[in-house]
This record gives sequence, C-alpha cells and structure tokens, in this order.
Amino acid sequence: MLPAFADESVPGRVVKGLFRWGMNLATVQLRGLRGAADESLLEMAAAEGRIMLACDRDYLVLHAKWMRAGRNHAGMIFGDPNYVSIGQAIHRIVGRAAQVSRDQVVNLLIYL
Repeated sequence: MLPAFADESVPGRVVKGLFRWGMNLATVQLRGLRGAADESLLEMAAAEGRIMLACDRDYLVLHAKWMRAGRNHAGMIFGDPNYVSIGQAIHRIVGRAAQVSRDQVVNLLIYL
C-alpha cells in the first residue's frame, strides 16, 4: 500500500481508520503543521513520495496549477465529506492506495 499524507481537512475519523488499516500515513497534525500553506504540504508529500489526501477544494486548484506548470506530485486523493461517508472514504482510500503503483499514481487525481 502506498504511503499517504493527510491534510488537516481530512476528518479525524478517516485518519484513525486509515491507521487501523495499517496505512503508512503522515498527517499535518502529527507533524505540527496546522495552518501551513497547502502548496508547501503538497511539495512535502511529493518529496516523500506520498499520495496527498485532501477534502479542501484548494487542492483541486493546486493540482491544475501544477499540471499547467509541468510540476509533478505523487498523486492526490480528493473526497468531499458531504458526499462520501467515513467508512466509504476509508475503504476507497485503502483500496486505491493498494491498487496502484508509485509510477501509476504520479500526477493522478483520484476522486472518492
């Protein structure tokens, strides 16, 4: 399963569920990065080869900006908590992270 980096917008219950599934997961909260700029978090995730997990629509804009600029990230999974339940989010994230290789997920934007 590919490692991931969870933005502070990802609900705590999703994060806890991912840890229970054994995902190698870094979080904004555990790293003491609350309030850090989204772009710097995406840069950190890319440098570490981690899929970025986000519920903040600003990441959709960042993805498009990076693609236009020819910049690479290690993949992004976006979910809107208004449309996906906690359980669905956990299972879909784990499933996607287990189904793709590092090469397949580069610059890929996955919607839950």
